[in-house]
Amino acid sequence: VRVRKDGSLIDVSLTISPVRNTNGQIIAASTIARDITERKRVEDDRKRMIEQLNKALSQVRTLSGLLPICAACKRIRDGGGYWQQIEAFLRANSKAQFSHSICPECLVQLYPEYTPGK
Repeated sequence: VRVRKDGSLIDVSLTISPVRNTNGQIIAASTIARDITERKRVEDDRKRMIEQLNKALSQVRTLSGLLPICAACKRIRDGGGYWQQIEAFLRANSKAQFSHSICPECLVQLYPEYTPGK
């Protein structure tokens, strides 16, 4: 990092080369400073984006392919051939958490006495 004449800071890449006399002795050094502020900004943005993506990916587990599910009881057959409740299967194969409720259709069928307007 270097300071410009106006006092602002910039990132630079320095190349330093020896300057030799006719006898081969080093008598000075030549320096070239290249402004790499934009390159550093792009690198920092890239690092930040990769960190955000890694964080998002660490929170995602994706189920894919065919899931054999019983048409009657809705149990799922796992990779070992065992049938288990859908909640147990999803809990074991994802990071999903469950909150149970009753949908309006099941409420009418199972608990008609609690159905509004009946």
